[in-house]
Amino acid sequence: MSEDSDALGFSEVETLHRWMSSFCSGSSVSIPDLMYYPPWIIAACLNVRLKTSKNAVNFYHRLQNMMEVESFKKISVCLFACILSQCSEMVLHENEISENSQVWTTSMELLKSCPEVLFCFMEDDKSHIYSHDLQQLRTLLLPNKYSKLLPIVFFSLLTKCKRDIVEKVKQFPHFKQITITMNQKFTQLRKTCLENDAYKSCEKPFQLEFAKEVFQFLRHHTGS
Repeated sequence: MSEDSDALGFSEVETLHRWMSSFCSGSSVSIPDLMYYPPWIIAACLNVRLKTSKNAVNFYHRLQNMMEVESFKKISVCLFACILSQCSEMVLHENEISENSQVWTTSMELLKSCPEVLFCFMEDDKSHIYSHDLQQLRTLLLPNKYSKLLPIVFFSLLTKCKRDIVEKVKQFPHFKQITITMNQKFTQLRKTCLENDAYKSCEKPFQLEFAKEVFQFLRHHTGS
């Protein structure tokens, strides 16, 4: 599908939801039919299904086995962006991301299977191949009010994930740059919060204990 045809009618969205319903129920589906839709819309519909599924990772891998690598990566990156929005909302209400098994398991699987999902943290970079779909997703579906909390989400995920996943994402060429940038944004966000009494509903990530975890992760994995 071309970039100019991102806008879909109601009937087309309904057709995609029916495709996802069939896919998640284990029925036979046609991948060419799915590829009519842009990756960000596929990811958004898949995310809706995964929220209520106990077999989210199985569905993810089933789709992976059915698709071309690059097409699947685009969907994975957009799916991760959807999950990050959920994570940001959880942070805002002081709910531990790791305690939500569906969100945590899917996040870890995405990081392990497709380290390119880290492009979601490069909001200002419009040069990579995922930028158009991410921009469409953020403009039309994802609430912008949570974007400032991404640094907290970044370190909440990576400071608690297993070593093999950390080693996997460290192979991503932009890992060090992203980690340092996230730390800078986290430091500024924490300073703003402490000085202006902002984000009262989520004080825990701004306390010294979490800041120490961030510092240790940064030192151990970037040498900074």
